[in-house]
Amino acid sequence: MIPATIVARPEDDGFARRSDPDILPLPGGPARLPSPAAPPKEGLAGRDILNALRYHSVLFITVGSMVAGGLGALGWYLVPAKYTTYAMLLVSQNAPSVLGGPNDAGGKIEFATYLKTQANMIKTSRTMTGAMRDPNIYRTPMLAREEDPISFLEEKIITEFSDTSQVLKVMLSGEDPVEVANVVNAVVKYFLKEKEAEGEIKQYAYEKLRKKKDGIEKHLQDIMRKGENEKLIGTDGPGETATSKKQLRFTEYAGLISQKAQLQVQLIATRARLLRAQAASKKFESEPLLLPPDLGERLEADPKIRDAKSLVASLDKAITQHRRFAQNPDAEPYPTWQRQLDKAKLELESLRQRVRANVENDLRTARQIQLTADIDQAQADMQSLEDIDRSHTERLANDFKDLNDPEKTSKSVAEKVQAADEIRRCREDFDLVEKNLNRMQMDLDAPGRVSLYQYADVPQKRDMKKQIAIAAVAGLFGLGIVGGLITVGEVRRQRVFGPADPLFKQALPLIGCLPEDGAPPAGADLTRLDGLDPASRSFLEAIDKIKAVVCRQMAQRRMQAVLITSAAPDEGKSILAWNLALSLARTDKRTLFVDGNLRNPGLHNHFDIASHPGLSELLRGEKAMQEVVQRTARDNLWCIAAGVCDEWARHALDKERLKRMLDRARQEFDVIVFDCCSIREAVDPLYIAQRVDGTLLSVRTFQSRTTDVERACHRLSQLGTPLLGAVLTDSSGAAAVEL
Repeated sequence: MIPATIVARPEDDGFARRSDPDILPLPGGPARLPSPAAPPKEGLAGRDILNALRYHSVLFITVGSMVAGGLGALGWYLVPAKYTTYAMLLVSQNAPSVLGGPNDAGGKIEFATYLKTQANMIKTSRTMTGAMRDPNIYRTPMLAREEDPISFLEEKIITEFSDTSQVLKVMLSGEDPVEVANVVNAVVKYFLKEKEAEGEIKQYAYEKLRKKKDGIEKHLQDIMRKGENEKLIGTDGPGETATSKKQLRFTEYAGLISQKAQLQVQLIATRARLLRAQAASKKFESEPLLLPPDLGERLEADPKIRDAKSLVASLDKAITQHRRFAQNPDAEPYPTWQRQLDKAKLELESLRQRVRANVENDLRTARQIQLTADIDQAQADMQSLEDIDRSHTERLANDFKDLNDPEKTSKSVAEKVQAADEIRRCREDFDLVEKNLNRMQMDLDAPGRVSLYQYADVPQKRDMKKQIAIAAVAGLFGLGIVGGLITVGEVRRQRVFGPADPLFKQALPLIGCLPEDGAPPAGADLTRLDGLDPASRSFLEAIDKIKAVVCRQMAQRRMQAVLITSAAPDEGKSILAWNLALSLARTDKRTLFVDGNLRNPGLHNHFDIASHPGLSELLRGEKAMQEVVQRTARDNLWCIAAGVCDEWARHALDKERLKRMLDRARQEFDVIVFDCCSIREAVDPLYIAQRVDGTLLSVRTFQSRTTDVERACHRLSQLGTPLLGAVLTDSSGAAAVEL
């Protein structure tokens, strides 16, 4: 029962609700509505991954270990450890040479190219096919189970080299150490055999070139002997019969003969060009002018024709408009305009003919000038060639009269010139063949550039580095898959993970944190803190911090009634409401706690009071307020239980009885704390929120979803209810310390 000595709160004209710029606005002021549920972030932050793995640490460790172990074992089985062996070939840095000596400036580039060439030659199908001719190699199990052993060897044989080293390694890995050693040695042996065959090919080419040299030398001796007998040019030697001056004279004479022949060819071509130019000039004079295809466009682009066309178009347009809109189309000025139009058309046609004639005359004149220039140029060229030909003829007649007698010396001179040319060519061929022969001889005498340094040994130890690496990568990949699935699932759920969540910086201010465990049991003596365990003392300390912030906001806004609710069930709202009411009562504030959770009431169990009559009976009008208020064992704390709830009582939350009850309670109590179900469960919190002075949301780590909380804030703000902030219930116990 409500005590009869309760002093009513005096009325205050300044008791109107005022907004505070540091707190969410009141219903009367301009509302700053938080945006509805924001779309999920496109990228993942490191904090999101850590929070997701921390929340599902047991699942991540258990399932991740199983998946990682399975993938690691699969990788270990699929990539077994193999034996690896290698043979080494020594490649000379310098090209083979008998004289030796330092290498040239491009030696390093040449060596790198040669090294790569030899490495590629080892991996060719020809080398692999030659190695497979060994029956012991072909019958090895490693190659016998392959459909294409040649391609298998090309893929598995590895050549390793460096531009700064002369060693070329031929490597192979396999499950049988003896097999891999035999296969590598067979490949290396065949490759060295091929290098020896290259020496035999060089020897064959050397013998062939030496025979060619002997043939050229014999032919040169024959023509030299014939020239000496006939005293021909080019056969001079010891005891020669012609002087050097005579040889030069014969050479000059032969050059003049050759030049005169070339001049005759040029004269014939020039005469033909002159005849073609003269024929084109006659044809141009007798035939009509061939006009260009774009003549019409050029005529229309003439400025005078363009102006005349504009005049005709303007007159035609004026006549058309006149005849279309005039009452008497044939009246003036139509006759005048028509005469002007006919005159303008005649002038346009006359102008086109004159411009066309001018253009044709210009084209004809330009073509005539071009043809005349071609005829003049051909005549000038022919005159120049004839002058040069006469000069050569006169010189032959005067300076080489004795050699220019067709009956005596023509044949002799031609034979002498021909013999001289043949001897010169034979000597050049002989010198070239002898030079190449000497180079090939030096190449044959020089040591080989590729030699064996070491055959492949039978390996004694498996190479497990690759197997371990594959197994480790597979295990890490398994952990990554499990962690990624957990992270993606948690990011899609968008849980609240702690005080640093962006929710509390964007849509909802955080006013305090509570540990999930540590609430004092019902009936505990809260006046003696020494009798409580450390967890309970920490919980009460956190409640008192929240109470201090809430009282400050309620005092600034002149509030008395506050609703404690949450966005979804099981988010700690009832524990927050009970303990906040107890904390307010401990500060000598006359506190009324109302159990507005008509769906799942629990206040009577916590405070050891009767479950009815309560709020439901009051809303239905069955009981008066003084009949439902019960005093608890705590000082300054009164409660109203939920009572026996039905649909009539729930619908009455949106009626005037709740408003009248709150008006009466504001006069008799300092603070009214409402507990209610979550906003997701029913519309009850929205009804009550419209009657109370402010709302406090309870949020729980790893349980509350960001989208649900933002949606609840948006709905409450749409009702105009001041939102004091949120209280975070942390399951890890670290949120209060972090805050």
